[in-house]
Amino acid sequence: MAEALSIDRLAKVLLHHWLLVLVCVLLGLMAGFGATRLITPVYTASATQLVKGVPGTGVAANYEAAQYANSRARSYPSLIYSSSVLENVRTDMGGRESTADLRDDISVENPTDTPILVLSARGTTPQEAQQKADSAARHLARFITQIETVSGKSPITVETAVTAALPLTPTSPRVPLVTALGAISGFALGAIAALFLALRPKRRPRAAREPVGASWWPEDGRARVPVTDGKSPDPAPDVPPLSRDRAAKVL
Repeated sequence: MAEALSIDRLAKVLLHHWLLVLVCVLLGLMAGFGATRLITPVYTASATQLVKGVPGTGVAANYEAAQYANSRARSYPSLIYSSSVLENVRTDMGGRESTADLRDDISVENPTDTPILVLSARGTTPQEAQQKADSAARHLARFITQIETVSGKSPITVETAVTAALPLTPTSPRVPLVTALGAISGFALGAIAALFLALRPKRRPRAAREPVGASWWPEDGRARVPVTDGKSPDPAPDVPPLSRDRAAKVL
């Protein structure tokens, strides 16, 4: 068993059955690529927003405003899931999705110690992802300004610094990755099949039996014992040699 599973033995088996392994790899490639054609593609677009603090009075007003914007930006990502923002985005998208589906398609991140909000949106087409991201960014900025307003003034302003670009390739499924996994699976299947063919027990060929009529009276005129175990019979010691003519008379 150790010899059968050694690296050298495995390499010899794969080389001997290389055609079988190649066919399995090609079938795995086609299966993986075909699976990606059956999965609905998902595109992702991202927009970037900048949170700015409104400076007050004093020498350090700008610095204080920037620090305030950084601290407040940490609490804003969760506001994307407010009913006001989701309903407005749903209206902009024509009501094709429910608010529950929009919660799964939209997300916001705040990089550490920055006044930046990175908003990502997913869609089944590049245009849908782009429109959804821009709509969510616009309504999130409006909602943040609204809840931060006190006595008609807001210490915070939110601007869309970078609008969502049209995504060129889908983020899911990843065609190269799925295709590569299909090829690897095909290789593994081919290797298993090759090992099964190489390690299966081989049947021993049956020994040819000598015809009865031809073995009784050979050219030397000595009678032979009938074949019973597949081996060549030895001359019977107790039977005297007979000629063909004498044998014919006896019979």
